[in-house]
Amino acid sequence: RLQSLNVSWCDITDRAILALAKGRRNASAPGSPLIEAGAPTMKRGFSIEVSDTSGDVTGDALVALAEASGGLSELNVSGTHGAVTDAHLAAIADASTDTLEVLKAASDTRLSDVGINAVASRCPNLTSLDVAWSSGKITDDAIATVAKKCPKLRELNVSHTTGHTTDKGLLEVAAHCKQLESLSSCVTYGDVTDTGLTAIAKGCPRLVA
Repeated sequence: RLQSLNVSWCDITDRAILALAKGRRNASAPGSPLIEAGAPTMKRGFSIEVSDTSGDVTGDALVALAEASGGLSELNVSGTHGAVTDAHLAAIADASTDTLEVLKAASDTRLSDVGINAVASRCPNLTSLDVAWSSGKITDDAIATVAKKCPKLRELNVSHTTGHTTDKGLLEVAAHCKQLESLSSCVTYGDVTDTGLTAIAKGCPRLVA
């Protein structure tokens, strides 16, 4: 079964993603000729990367795909030019409650704490989150929610969050994310200091130098 698809920087649109979703629904139907013919279908926990697709792949198609596949395991919507919104992330999270492990949502000015909080609250198995270059819309509030709701978190990137991710968020990560292995917090405009990083060093014993 098809397990992953990476179409980053490709000239594709919702049409292709919706075709995948439709094929998955048809293949899952009882007595489907696709199943009988042994045609490839998507595995539950499907991984998809649509970064930098110029906004031509929208959240509507990704929601349909998540619902049709029984949940996504990895989603990369970085640089999708606002085509994926907080509401879309919430709907994808609803469909991927026990499957979503990796979310990359960097360089997208339409996503905010609302969307990240929705994912954190619905997807406790999240292990990797990238919200770099989020133009200040991702703040300590979202990072704290992720820390408290997603104790399996191993990778976190909050670089270039224009001073809205600070020691306050990192203190929550240090307190709750004991499996953290990788943290990127560069260019946070001085709001990540010795206080936050010392707490991470003490609270996250698996951090890799």
